[in-house]
Amino acid sequence: MSRKGKIGCIAAVGIVLLVLLAEVFVFNANGRRYGSYQEVFRLDGSDSRVEIHLQEFTSELDEQTAEDLRYQEEMNRLYYELLGAEYESTLEDTLTVIDGKTYKTVQQAVIHIRLDESRYIRQLQFTYPVDESRYANYGVEAKFYRDGELLNDYLMYDTINSRLDTGYMNVNLEADEIELETYGDFGFDGTGVTVGIENRVQFNWYRVIFLIGSGLLLLFLLLAKELYMRRLEVVFAVVSLWFGCSMVVLVGCNQSGWDEHIHFLKAYEASFGSTIETPEAAMGMRGKYSPGFESLTEREAVTEYLRENDDLEKADISYQSRFIGYSTRAYLPQALFLLLGRMLKLPFDLQYMLGKLGNLLFYTVMLALAIRLAKTGKKFLAVLGLMPTPLFLASEYTYDAFITAFLFLGFILWLNELLSEEKMTWYSGFLMMACFVAGSWSKQIYIFMILLLCFLPARKFRDKKSMLLFKGMTVAVMLLILYSIFSAPGAAKNLAISVGVDYDFSTAGDRRVQGVSMMGQIQYILANPLSYAVLLLKSIAKTALKYTFGRYPWLDLAYCGILPGAFSAVTAAILLLAGLVRTGEESALTVKPLYKGLLAFMIFGVVCVIWTSLYGTYSVVGASAIDGVQARYYIPLMLPFLYLFGNNRLRFRWSSEWYYRILFVGISLLNIYGIYENILKTTML
Repeated sequence: MSRKGKIGCIAAVGIVLLVLLAEVFVFNANGRRYGSYQEVFRLDGSDSRVEIHLQEFTSELDEQTAEDLRYQEEMNRLYYELLGAEYESTLEDTLTVIDGKTYKTVQQAVIHIRLDESRYIRQLQFTYPVDESRYANYGVEAKFYRDGELLNDYLMYDTINSRLDTGYMNVNLEADEIELETYGDFGFDGTGVTVGIENRVQFNWYRVIFLIGSGLLLLFLLLAKELYMRRLEVVFAVVSLWFGCSMVVLVGCNQSGWDEHIHFLKAYEASFGSTIETPEAAMGMRGKYSPGFESLTEREAVTEYLRENDDLEKADISYQSRFIGYSTRAYLPQALFLLLGRMLKLPFDLQYMLGKLGNLLFYTVMLALAIRLAKTGKKFLAVLGLMPTPLFLASEYTYDAFITAFLFLGFILWLNELLSEEKMTWYSGFLMMACFVAGSWSKQIYIFMILLLCFLPARKFRDKKSMLLFKGMTVAVMLLILYSIFSAPGAAKNLAISVGVDYDFSTAGDRRVQGVSMMGQIQYILANPLSYAVLLLKSIAKTALKYTFGRYPWLDLAYCGILPGAFSAVTAAILLLAGLVRTGEESALTVKPLYKGLLAFMIFGVVCVIWTSLYGTYSVVGASAIDGVQARYYIPLMLPFLYLFGNNRLRFRWSSEWYYRILFVGISLLNIYGIYENILKTTML
């Protein structure tokens, strides 16, 4: 074995030993120091250490929250219809509409628990067994005191799902008094209700494996040398699969992505033929009422619930066309792995994670292929593809990863043709078109990127006739995709209804926002073109930096949280290093100024379309601000954006290996921090 190999083996063994020692002596220090115990308090009035005060108050709800509550009620009703039971709704009894505003009456119990002595509380359990037909969730806010001083000046809140009866809250504080405030739709009844506190040593294998794997990955990136220049796609695949699989496993069956229940519904239906079988476990996921977890103990309870309620013999039966609609095809990788999970007879929780794994594998393979094929700018693909937000999107139920993968590949194929002196083949042209079309199935606004094909130079074609035919077909395909927005075939209509978008062009808009009308907004823009142009340009300019180099498109992990603002400097440094600086061994091929201008115009045009489409579907008519635009919508445009910076002047003075080490280690550290702080630490400790 070489000296480098021996050093690597020693370092790997050191990483494993260091993590194991940290798990025992650091992460479980309080368990060892304070000892194990478990204590339970009854809230039925029999425990003298417990005082309960009941009260009622009314709170105003925004329209989105009220709509979510009504959606939840409808899902509960369908669930009980599936079980053949009658559902007793209490929602409308607690809602009041006054002057167009919705108010909700909340029953609250304030519970004070005095401990016999100061105790280190690792975890708190709140058990409230109640008839499921009465409600879906019950909320509890906790405050902890020692010597009269509040210990947690931050919100500690847990939701007890009626399908589990018990909520588990990670505390990790030493206290002598506990105050709990409950939030529910009905009067508090302490019968059978208990509060438990405990401390114990708990070896967390999820944390151990994640830290060991991440340490070994960093070691691999530091020791890798020729792979960076020869097989960059291999390095990309290793990093992508490790962090992506970590998110798949650690997030588990929590629905933490944007509108994940809707995306799961489409993938789940696509995994069947004409007959869809939906057991209770899947019904809860698609209806967004399945319990989630915020601790290892709660994860075990959720897993048990999902496995017990995955009986296809008691499933709801529905039917659909065997033909998969164009807007559903982006879910095929997820659907195929869901089907594989059922064929292997895996438990439902593993089926759910396997579906997300299908999304990740497709994303990784497609981007690795694009990196392999790219004649220049391979590092752009690797850097963008490994940022935390794109990887998170690839590790959840969503169509974003499918869109990004195809648009990136389509752009690389176009760029390869542009940089090549050879004639374009018919299959190359077809493949480019197919990539842009597939990347626009679910978000048609990106179809304008296909117009890049119309600017391929005449030297790429055999004659003028073939050039005109190809470019005419390109425009026709674009118009056909745009037409599909307004014709809205069945699959698109169904998706629109599920996400609350009205596809009737005369009234089109997001139904969750009052005062929205696509037609009304178009009329307003045509009547006030200058005012809208100013609003559009100001909106784009105001968000330009934070939607490109800041943390919002790169470090946002949806409902898991977003990395701190200070990390914006890190993302900007990584992107600028990749975009502006090249190594001595890197290909000198760059995009000519004329085509840089074309790319800049295309990017600006699509950005304008993004903002305008949201102004029409998510903003009230004549609004003075454009609502609904999210930074992740910019991700597919960032690859051509980085090519604008390409130059042959700025060189990295150190070795090429260190250039790539800085890029990949930097991105890996972002992922490690984001996954540990926002996913593992909040749900798995």
